[in-house]
Parts: sequence; C-alpha cells; structure tokens
Amino acid sequence: MPVTQAELMAGFTSDLPSPTNAQAVAAASSQQLATGTGYIISATWAETAGAVALQYLRDGIDSTGELLACIGLTANAGGGIDPGLPGLLFRDGIYLHRVSGTISLVVWWIPLWYAQPQ
Repeated sequence: MPVTQAELMAGFTSDLPSPTNAQAVAAASSQQLATGTGYIISATWAETAGAVALQYLRDGIDSTGELLACIGLTANAGGGIDPGLPGLLFRDGIYLHRVSGTISLVVWWIPLWYAQPQ
C-alpha cells in the first residue's frame, strides 16, 4: 500500500528538532536575527506603534540581502508566513530591514544541518 503524503511528512518532521525561536523583537530599527544557513518554518508579526509599518526579512547580514518576506502593515494590524515544509531557505542569516514603523516579530527557524537527509 502506498505511503500518504501525511504519513511521509509525519516521519520527516519527527526527525527534526523543535524550531529555534530566532528571537522575539520589538523592531524600531534594522537588526540581525540569525546567522548561518537554515529554513524559516514560520514567522508572525504585529504593528505596535499605531502607524503604518514597512519592514523586510532578508537573507544575509544587511539590507542588500535577497528578499525573503515583505512586512507591510496598517496601524495595529498583524500577519505572518507559514511556508510549509521544508520552509523558506536562507543562506547567510536572517536580517530584519526596517523601512518605517515599529513591529513585534517572532521568527521560528531550523538550522540547515538538521534539515539535510541522512
């Protein structure tokens, strides 16, 4: 009998560690959230200052890195991403690039060395 996708994914995820909470931040400035290579499993954010906010998650160590996610929020709004397994690949770290506004952000990620097939 063939294996279902749910059974396959259950076996895959049982071999992975719990995702790392890169950090929960109140972001009023650009900052490095993680270093190295891995997969973003999930991220959530909310605008916290009562104004519009525009920030980007980038692959790398500064604002020139490849765009991973755009966070554009109206006052007091929230959102997030759930890219599914294996996640959203980043090669050189996770950098939060602030353009305007203030947000609270939580990013969960798994280092690449955990996600490699054995």
